[in-house]
Amino acid sequence: MISCEELQKSIFDEKLFLQSNCSLVIKEKGNVSKKATLQEVVLTSQGTFIECNLLKGNAEIFKKTENLSFKADCDKVFLLNKDNRQYLVLVELKSAYSSKAIWQLAASYVKCKMMLNAVKECHLEERAFIVSYPEHINPKQVASNSYVLNAKANIIMSSSNSIENKYKMNLLSGKTVIMDAKDFGLDKLTVNPIFLMDKLKLQRLPVPDGIPSVTFDIDKYL
Repeated sequence: MISCEELQKSIFDEKLFLQSNCSLVIKEKGNVSKKATLQEVVLTSQGTFIECNLLKGNAEIFKKTENLSFKADCDKVFLLNKDNRQYLVLVELKSAYSSKAIWQLAASYVKCKMMLNAVKECHLEERAFIVSYPEHINPKQVASNSYVLNAKANIIMSSSNSIENKYKMNLLSGKTVIMDAKDFGLDKLTVNPIFLMDKLKLQRLPVPDGIPSVTFDIDKYL
């Protein structure tokens, strides 16, 4: 396990690591001035949170591929210590479900693992969450069945769309998805394999439409 003290004694600024008990507040990084946006998520746990704010301020050194931008980060990365187990958790907030979230989580995972392994070789249980309102669908598309036809066309159209639709169909139906580096083309990049996900469990935490702030007991989803 990696302790907060070990992280604070590492090569990184100690202010990047914050320990808290019982709860952690995550705020949407994007534009929250619009009405009916998801602005804040509070996570509670019987364990201990260690915020890892490692992804701030280093976007310029990373690249952007056709579908995957290492310049974009998810909303929060933290460690959670509970019952003698340690979890690496990534969270992305979306006011409406968007496939962009899975790409942000994939890029953030690689960067976070790279930095954490600079402190200590870590064997963590891994979780990722998309917290969002339901998918917003144009009623006219539904009425004409074009939404279903477009979804099927997207699955056939390209590899990236096929991956996005596979993830979306499972997540919106409440299923857990195992994120694989190959789904995002990470295996084609020159990256140390220890930084690539192969067992990252991804779930969607649904939020009723229009509620700006919500609380989840994260222990129920570990």
